[in-house]
Amino acid sequence: MNNKLHNEILDVDWNDSESVIDMYERNLIYFRNYDEKEDLEAIEEIADIKLSYILALDNKKHYTKAGENLKELDILVKRLKGSEFYSKINEKYMFANGVISQRLEKFEESQSYFSQLVLIDPDNDLYRKWYDSNKEWSIYNQIKFVGYLGVALFVLNIIGSNLEYYSHNLFLKLEVFALLLIIIGFYGVGIRSFIKKKWKNEL
Repeated sequence: MNNKLHNEILDVDWNDSESVIDMYERNLIYFRNYDEKEDLEAIEEIADIKLSYILALDNKKHYTKAGENLKELDILVKRLKGSEFYSKINEKYMFANGVISQRLEKFEESQSYFSQLVLIDPDNDLYRKWYDSNKEWSIYNQIKFVGYLGVALFVLNIIGSNLEYYSHNLFLKLEVFALLLIIIGFYGVGIRSFIKKKWKNEL
């Protein structure tokens, strides 16, 4: 790493996404064509900068671009395997992968990362929050068919009533049942989350 780039890195405001992105993209050639003969400490530094860049892209909602850069980062992380730097950088790498996977609606892939992270650090509230978020999506995905069933029943009920296949009382009962299925299927997870949050706040 030359002195000019070293000084630029020192000047970066790592809490400012624009500053991180600007520095990285001005030196894109270096970060994409790093010397593979560099020592592991240098590789760890480059990987850490790439992670900061990826999370800065996430803050700017440039999710696809962030996903592409994660593929480049994978090479660096693999090179660090077995070194003293691997554990720390791999945890950050899994977090970035989990976040970007969820942003790109790859929820199962995201959950595979956060499942590992909550085992690594069970007391980390941020990991737990992302893990729970993916879990809620999984539950929603499993029960949404109930909502579609409710919609189908609602439509069939209206058709059946218009054709006078059954009494008005049965129509009302089926309508209520259909609406109940729709609420459970499409809003059940949201209601469950609201109740859990309310319950947690009252404890």
